[in-house]
Amino acid sequence: MPSPGRSLRVAVWLALALLAPSAAAAVTITVSFTGIIDEVGSEVASAFTLGDTINGSIQIDGATPDSNADASLGFYPGAIDDLSFSFGSYLASASVGQVNVTNAAFDTFVATTSNATGASVGGLALVNATLNLVDSDGSALSGDAIPLSLLLSDFGTARASIFFEGGDPSRRVGGNLSSLTLSVPEPSALALLGLAGLARAARRGR
Repeated sequence: MPSPGRSLRVAVWLALALLAPSAAAAVTITVSFTGIIDEVGSEVASAFTLGDTINGSIQIDGATPDSNADASLGFYPGAIDDLSFSFGSYLASASVGQVNVTNAAFDTFVATTSNATGASVGGLALVNATLNLVDSDGSALSGDAIPLSLLLSDFGTARASIFFEGGDPSRRVGGNLSSLTLSVPEPSALALLGLAGLARAARRGR
């Protein structure tokens, strides 16, 4: 008859096998940021004011596979589940987008969507919203995977921008970020804590 310790160890391994895939599939990474508008294109100036606040939130499916085989270039189409930006009183949103990660001489993290929705300005439709982080030292990221942590201080360039149809500078609004946070929902952490507790119990049962 199996010992209680052996049975508990088997239960732990089963829990790991069952929970790990579902945890990976459920990882939703939320990137939130604030900033200040410092660029307003002349053709959309009627709706924006320099110095107004930028707020944004992007939800990313961390289990999205990398479609680029290059070990220094990560391309994650469809990784963005939800995006919402506010530039002053102007609101932009999207339900799908992509993430690009570069880990090379320059490290970059770019989250962008080309199907953004928002009010037209001066007869021009909103088409794109982008978060762009660049580290010219190449030390901010450790690989081309979607990162589980981001520090604003690691990036020399950190901007959020929206683009209206045509995409030239006269139809762009952007600003530098003043804060940036990345978080993963609590349930994932709770699952890991639960597994750690089972592991400790298994060790005590030996």
